[in-house]
Formats: sequence, structure tokens, C-alpha cells
Amino acid sequence: MSDQLFFSRTQRATGTPFEPTRTPDYNGGTSPFVSIEAQSAIEESYYRSKAFTLAYARFSISASENGNISAVKYLSYAATNPSNTSPFIWPRSGKLTELSVSTDGNATATFTVDKNGVSVASVSLAGASSGFVSGLSVSFSAGDKMSCEISSGASKSPLLVQFGVFE
Repeated sequence: MSDQLFFSRTQRATGTPFEPTRTPDYNGGTSPFVSIEAQSAIEESYYRSKAFTLAYARFSISASENGNISAVKYLSYAATNPSNTSPFIWPRSGKLTELSVSTDGNATATFTVDKNGVSVASVSLAGASSGFVSGLSVSFSAGDKMSCEISSGASKSPLLVQFGVFE
């Protein structure tokens, strides 16, 4: 018996009918697809999902400080550089959507995010070790600088996580 490799090729579904006027639950509604053939519908779905993924890629970035800090002190994205001198540079346009902060022990403090040196969002703690704010929609353009600081109060070893989406 000899070793042989066999390759088969699956035909493209270019002639297979696709029912764009029928939804998956067959309730008679219209489909969001423009395609009238199965292969075209598959490709249309793929390209739509790819565009959506690229358009709304989520991200998070953390800033922190080790030890006791009080206002006004900038947190660092990197180990030793405060974010006012080494800010996060937005690589493309997007929105800041949420902030989350945690500390080593209870704190009373406000943490602020700055866009190009101007305060745009904050999260406060009142005798707690963690907190968050959601529902933000702060727009950033490619090249904008983002930094964060403890703008009032005091804290021990805070970690501020900023969440957003790239558009």
C-alpha cells in the first residue's frame, strides 16, 4: 500500500438559492441580507462582522501608583512615569465609556481622567476601597492625550482602569 494524499475541493455555493425574505424563525419578516445566493450571504455576513469588530474594538488601560498618595498627584501608565508627562496617546478615535478604581484599604478620594489636560470624567470613593462609573461617552480623536490623577483626598496604592471603544 502506498502513501497517497487525496485532495477534494468543496464547490462554492454560488448557485444555491438563499431566501432573503425569510427570517430564521420563518415569521415572514424581511432579512437584513441583500444577497440572494448562499455564498454571497456567507460573505456578506463575514464582512459585516469584520467591520463591526474593527469599528467597536473594546479596550482597557490601567494607571496606578504604589504606596500612599494624595491630591494632586498623577497616576502612572508605566512603572515610573506619571501620566501627565507620559500620557496615553489615542491611536485612533474612540470613546471612554467606564472607569473603575480600587485601593489598598478604604479611601476618600476622587480620581479624574484628563483629555489634553482638561478634566473630562471622574470616579469618587467615600470611605470605600472600590468604585466605578459607567455610561460615559467621552469622545477622543487619534492623537489626543489621556492622563489621570487623584484630584482630591488620599489613597493607598490605587488602580484606576479606564474602559472604552475604538471607532
